[in-house]
Amino acid sequence: MGDPVNAIKIFNEKRVDELIILDIYASKNRKKIDFEFIEELCSECFMPVGYGGGVQSLEDIKRLFALGVEKVIVNSLVVTAPDVVKQAIEIYGAQSIVASVDVKKSMFGNTYYPFIKSGKKRIREDVSSFLQKIIKIGVGEIIITDIDREGTFSGYNFDLFNQLTQNITIPCVINGGAKQFEEFIEGKKRSIDAFAAGSFFSLQKPHFAVLITYLSPEEIDKINSTK
Repeated sequence: MGDPVNAIKIFNEKRVDELIILDIYASKNRKKIDFEFIEELCSECFMPVGYGGGVQSLEDIKRLFALGVEKVIVNSLVVTAPDVVKQAIEIYGAQSIVASVDVKKSMFGNTYYPFIKSGKKRIREDVSSFLQKIIKIGVGEIIITDIDREGTFSGYNFDLFNQLTQNITIPCVINGGAKQFEEFIEGKKRSIDAFAAGSFFSLQKPHFAVLITYLSPEEIDKINSTK
């Protein structure tokens, strides 16, 4: 994908609303956070930054905030050390701690399960009950990623997302499979709080050249005015 700093500079020019940086191998490979690299990225960003990946302790969270990260995103930590997440919320506020929930369909049937460790380890309970446990921890926001759709340009899984979030009152972000601008309009009509996308803003289409792009001001206005 090239130099992430250069990508950030382009996103700055395009006035991106918020940037999410996820080190997808950190937890799976027990890799420590590259704080120097995160500091470099934050220094280039003109928009709020959320970071997740390899967060293992309250000290990690404290250091990330000190570097300029505005939201710390936790995935594996809500399972392995929920008390650490609770402590962070008490210190920094719920609005600063975001839970990332990765979901994937079972090999046989249409049952979805939550995963941690970058999709490597399955949690043996249904997604809805898992989400309720996370809400009780006190996080202020949840990003729900359909792993099966990531990078596929096959479209957001709106039906699954609405099913999972129908009894959730905190903001939830849909992620995985963004395909075209019209989906943001459809999602807004479905009362979805926010949208996240990676490949959609970085590639022309699957397996094609890198093209860092973003919605135009006119498109954003159209989304915001949709009811």
